[in-house]
Amino acid sequence: MEPMKATSVNSRAEELFVQLFCEAFGPEKTENLQVQYPCVDIYGRHRYIDFALESPESKIAIEIDVRPTTTPARCPKTNTLMTS
Repeated sequence: MEPMKATSVNSRAEELFVQLFCEAFGPEKTENLQVQYPCVDIYGRHRYIDFALESPESKIAIEIDVRPTTTPARCPKTNTLMTS
């Protein structure tokens, strides 16, 4: 699975994130930003996270809009943060 470049987003919230990212860090930094980045969760299932920010030093996962199929039982910490 090959990640897409930061020009292909799936929601208005993700579009706004890319816009704010460019304003904050400069458009040239989007080279490190991958959209719909494939990963394997802790249960061994293949998933896509909204964005991954990669540099030689680190990888950061960024989830902008949690999908409606996500239930509190499966992601209690994420849902706690989203409702706080």
